[in-house]
Amino acid sequence: MFAEFTKTSMGWELDGMVLHSLKDELQSAGGGGNRTMYGLTPSNVETVKLGKRKAQVYSLGVKKVWLIHKPSKKERNLEPAFYNKEEQKVS
Repeated sequence: MFAEFTKTSMGWELDGMVLHSLKDELQSAGGGGNRTMYGLTPSNVETVKLGKRKAQVYSLGVKKVWLIHKPSKKERNLEPAFYNKEEQKVS
């Protein structure tokens, strides 16, 4: 599950949550009014790009999660590209 929060003068407010399955296929989703794009990848993915922009990638054991904060309108229309440690595209 992914959750997005916004810091306000009263503390942190929950913007929304998305339940994301742990399938082996590559996935992407937009959350929190498209302020963040994220998804899961298999463990062999080292780099995720949205156009020329690299995502932050975090390991969850056998899976990894990628995040791109505040994507532009143009970036939100792009499909993410996934690369292994040899910088070869993973399909």
